[in-house]
Amino acid sequence: MTGLVSVAQGSRVVRVAREADVDRLLEIHVAAFPDPRPIEVRRRVFQANRLGGFEHLRVVEQAGDVVAHAFSFPIGVWIGGAPVRGSAVASVGVAVEARGQGVAKALLGAIHDEAHVRGDAFTLLYPFREGFYGALGYVPVARHRVLSVSPRAIPKGWNQAAPGAIRRATGDDRAELARVYRAAALRGTGFITRPDRAWEYDLVDERRQWLVLDAGRELSGYLCVRLHQSEPHARVRAEVHELVSSDDSVRRRLFGALRGLGDQVGDISVALADDDPLHWAFVDADRDRSGTKEVEHAQGVINTGPMIRLVDPKTALLARGYAADGSLDLAITGRGEGAGETCFTLHVENGVARVSSLASRSETALGMSLETLAAVAFGGLGMRDAQRLGWLGLPESASQGDHAPQHLRAAADLLAIPAFFSVDAF
Repeated sequence: MTGLVSVAQGSRVVRVAREADVDRLLEIHVAAFPDPRPIEVRRRVFQANRLGGFEHLRVVEQAGDVVAHAFSFPIGVWIGGAPVRGSAVASVGVAVEARGQGVAKALLGAIHDEAHVRGDAFTLLYPFREGFYGALGYVPVARHRVLSVSPRAIPKGWNQAAPGAIRRATGDDRAELARVYRAAALRGTGFITRPDRAWEYDLVDERRQWLVLDAGRELSGYLCVRLHQSEPHARVRAEVHELVSSDDSVRRRLFGALRGLGDQVGDISVALADDDPLHWAFVDADRDRSGTKEVEHAQGVINTGPMIRLVDPKTALLARGYAADGSLDLAITGRGEGAGETCFTLHVENGVARVSSLASRSETALGMSLETLAAVAFGGLGMRDAQRLGWLGLPESASQGDHAPQHLRAAADLLAIPAFFSVDAF
């Protein structure tokens, strides 16, 4: 549903943005995101966003003045081989004079209510502070690593890892790029169902270089990279925006193409999923950088990535895909102090989920908060890792001896997905 008209909250009104609001929205945006972007670039954020149009922008009006804004884009995210419908929340900003008054909380509350009415499984966002959104029911999905790698650290043999020819992409490749992307989304966790306008937005960006691996009859992978230089003659850095492939050999071949940048580029910046083993292959990744006494050979940093909030546990579990069949009793604790439990059985057969409500917690139910469920079932957090963090309540029948590992293995097999990783930050 994008038809929110207005929601009154005392002296505040949350409503859909209007074209007449744009100048005021730009004032708020500059204060909320004080980076060097020129005003016309910011205007395009509101009027020509890659994920959707102006109709998805929500504002808070207080005493007749607009004091906050946030996007709520309808998206799909691939989880367990299925596209799950949700909302992407972005550009949350509050006017300087209205901060500390609960304005952002009110705005997000209206967005959450709208997502519930629409039947979304989740809302997803990239936080400015995790603690702020954690208090509203969000939990981080899997962390990812951002490596800084010398091109010469990429193994020489990788430029022969898969057949085909590396060439620049052309306009005729667009359908094939989308096909390769969708095939990777089926296997991974966190890819969004990218709309046509997102492809158009990215492909016309003259700062991005697109390379493809042409296997003859079809493409087997593609690479999108952007070159950065702070000033003329300064060190050049290559930022990998996307590296999408049909299999690991194609992926290695595309990385092999990056090795060819070594005469121009000092470092390649590439983001990897939390469970990605690629860093094992790089030798002297920090070849041209000096270390410190504490960290002699730094390869990169850990980034928190997005946060997710499940709208409803049953809706979320019914919407995602599953690679294994089985049954699991769950007791999910709701949000907030004193929240009760929702108890049900999740049954998966031939990849299709069913949910049956339970009047009370069964003897075999696995207990967890709604936030833990989001981290495990949508973020790829391992069940054993969740137990080590103290986030699981094992059933009494599985709390002693060998029953606990067996019970956890069954639950882990049913809910298992790769670590969440998306090439579409918003």
